Amino acid sequence: MLIVGGGPPRRDGGPHAAVLFSYIAALRGLGWAIEFVASGELARGDDAVAVLKAWDVTCHRAPAVASVEEVLRRRRAAFALVSLAGLPNTRAYAALARLWQPRARLVCGLAVQDRTDAGPLRLVDVTIVPSAADAASLALRAPGAPVHVVPWAPCPEDGSIRGSRRHGIGFIGRPNDPGYADAVSWLTGAIMPAVWQRDPRMSCLMAGFGRSVDGRIRYLASAEEVLAHVCLTVAPIRPGTGPTTLVLDSFAAGVPGVMTPAAAAGLALDDVLRTAVAEDVGAMADLICDLYFQPALHRRHAEAGLALVRGQYSPDAVAAAMAVAVGSATAPAMPRKGTAVARAG
Repeated sequence: MLIVGGGPPRRDGGPHAAVLFSYIAALRGLGWAIEFVASGELARGDDAVAVLKAWDVTCHRAPAVASVEEVLRRRRAAFALVSLAGLPNTRAYAALARLWQPRARLVCGLAVQDRTDAGPLRLVDVTIVPSAADAASLALRAPGAPVHVVPWAPCPEDGSIRGSRRHGIGFIGRPNDPGYADAVSWLTGAIMPAVWQRDPRMSCLMAGFGRSVDGRIRYLASAEEVLAHVCLTVAPIRPGTGPTTLVLDSFAAGVPGVMTPAAAAGLALDDVLRTAVAEDVGAMADLICDLYFQPALHRRHAEAGLALVRGQYSPDAVAAAMAVAVGSATAPAMPRKGTAVARAG
């Protein structure tokens, strides 16, 4: 199969990359041999595709190829499945994929909470979205377009720090996430001051390389490192600033989280986890202190988060949904036709 992406994804590349890597793992588990070509940044060096190559994904890039069209044309009828990442790639390459890969099933992998024009979705056989909320939105914007919900599996837990050694709260966000700057500003300027009015000793860890004038806020190198140290997370994402997938990473690590409705969008939260969703500063500060200082409540939310991940966002659940979306539980054997692109990843 061939994935057409916007650029080589990085492991720390934010929500869209997190979903993509989860999907790659599911497809490999189903037996698909995966090739990747970027519609942009074809000239990036070895470091840009190192993560994909570690997943045994063949990468087509300059100077061996000059365009996505070249890969489709030179590998004519070689792919049983072509996945176009996002609406811009679907708009640009769906017709070409039909021409040069006539036997392929065309899939659009729609970005998390993508709200742009859905017209190009009628050019593909099926559209994959990561949540039921995205599917419902898409049904209104593109009636009749075949849509399958394929969840993503969060990153596995870092078990290096456990139990009583965890302390403080952590901001769930990566510096290259769309809503990072806004969330940091809201957290440090309003939410944490409200928390400190209730308990001035509370510390907060954040990912990035910023410098805080308040010693109770510290920065670590990555969101994963933050998650490995804290016993509670907060996701202060506001509407229109972009999605995050790190809420599920927190749940997978057994760490409860306080989140806004925007951060929780698309997640199948149960009654327990929904009580940790709040919109205003005061309510978020109250929830942070309640979950932090009440062990029984903290444990109940931790167990609910783990149950959610294991039941609906496990690798097995992703693989099962992906098999339905691509139309086969196992990758079909394809005859070897066309000329392999030279110097592919």
